[in-house]
Amino acid sequence: MTDARQFFAEALAALDAASTLEHYEVRKALELAGKAAKESGETIEELRFEFIASDLDLWPTHWGTIYGPRMSSIAEDGRQFDSPPLESITAKCVAYWTARMNAARHPALRARYADMVWALR
Repeated sequence: MTDARQFFAEALAALDAASTLEHYEVRKALELAGKAAKESGETIEELRFEFIASDLDLWPTHWGTIYGPRMSSIAEDGRQFDSPPLESITAKCVAYWTARMNAARHPALRARYADMVWALR
């Protein structure tokens, strides 16, 4: 297992063991794995899916769903910019969240994944 994948596995284990899950705690756990992946040049698709999940806000948006981008703006030329973009939520991403919904032990994580899968499939 590479260092980045090891950090990622440790991040998921730490989130499952947490007593509470605040957004900053989730980001902090994931960022160590993200830093290791960036330094090694490794792409961990599952880590990207976790970052997408952590960047979604629960509120009705122009996407027509109960989840939406953490940031959204309109450029001077009228183009919409969202972070994360709706296009990043692929069938593969939703399949990963479905697997995490079943594998996660923390009830808040299970609920969050289940909600995102239901809303964004």
